[in-house]
Amino acid sequence: MADNTSLRCPVCGASARNADETSCPVCRAPYAFVSLFADPEDVKAWREKAEDYRAKVVERTCRKQLGRSCLSLGDRGAAVVTARGQFLFTPHGDAELRLKDAVQVSFGSRHCLVLYRDGHVEAASTAYTRSDQGQYRVEDWSQVAFVEAGAGCSYGVRRDGSVLVSGIPSVPSEEVVGLTGVKAIAEGEGFVAVLTTAGQLRLLVSASSGDRLRQMQRAVTQCRNVTAIAAAWGCVLALDSTGRVQCFCADSDDARLGAEAWTDIVMVAVDSHYAAGLTAKGRLRLAGRESVRDSGRKEAAAWENNVALAGTRSGIGALALDGTLRLAGNIIGGSALREEALPCAQQIAAAVIEA
Repeated sequence: MADNTSLRCPVCGASARNADETSCPVCRAPYAFVSLFADPEDVKAWREKAEDYRAKVVERTCRKQLGRSCLSLGDRGAAVVTARGQFLFTPHGDAELRLKDAVQVSFGSRHCLVLYRDGHVEAASTAYTRSDQGQYRVEDWSQVAFVEAGAGCSYGVRRDGSVLVSGIPSVPSEEVVGLTGVKAIAEGEGFVAVLTTAGQLRLLVSASSGDRLRQMQRAVTQCRNVTAIAAAWGCVLALDSTGRVQCFCADSDDARLGAEAWTDIVMVAVDSHYAAGLTAKGRLRLAGRESVRDSGRKEAAAWENNVALAGTRSGIGALALDGTLRLAGNIIGGSALREEALPCAQQIAAAVIEA
């Protein structure tokens, strides 16, 4: 029998583990490593079956992550965290973190937080120079279920729904610390979006916020059955349990409002210019205003076979089925991130698909 170890699966890109293997060990695609065919029609039929199987694997992988992406993204950093494995790429800074048993990674503008299965948290700088505003002081945190790394602040949501804060938040810290019944937090410039365990959305704004942010604060109270949120400058996205998106912006002419009423969405992300949603079919939907600052964002709509989505204030990123990292925008260190991720692509694909 032919040695198939040099062949790649047409569905997920994995290599055969044994010389006589025919089915993919990662995505289970049948006859993935068959290379000899009787006639061209057989090749055509094989490729069509591979395409159909790929679509099913993408949808299955996307739907099982509804409301919570395995991908995290920030300037100078990206992470993939699944039940099977954790992969962190930080080509800059001093981030040398133990990733065994990690369940979530969150990136701020200059630091990242890693949440572990036992509920404790570690923080590290992802910048060339370490700027300490108190955001690294999380060593005493315990029983944490969710983390959010802000611009100069670290937020932790404990398993009982209470909130921990270290650093300088976008709003008075006493307003955040006093919260109860919280599931997740997302920081934007001048506000903090709060998702409650009841599936409702709240917005905390600073005392100096203008009327437009306060109007947005009132509008979000109408949200119900929310499973995930994303926030950036002047914008909040809310994804409900049916896959429908609600978008709230400080400016009534904000092009990101085009995300309103998107359906069949499993993950959302937003940056300073674009809102993004990942469909259950693995395609990206985008809403934003094209400009000289676009930096490839609008072309991201052509990306196919994506299984995870994430955003940072300077760009958006997606994880492809084959484990490669796709980035668009002005993400600092973006090229280095892609290169760091590439050698791990097959491991990432296996971890995400099999999780």
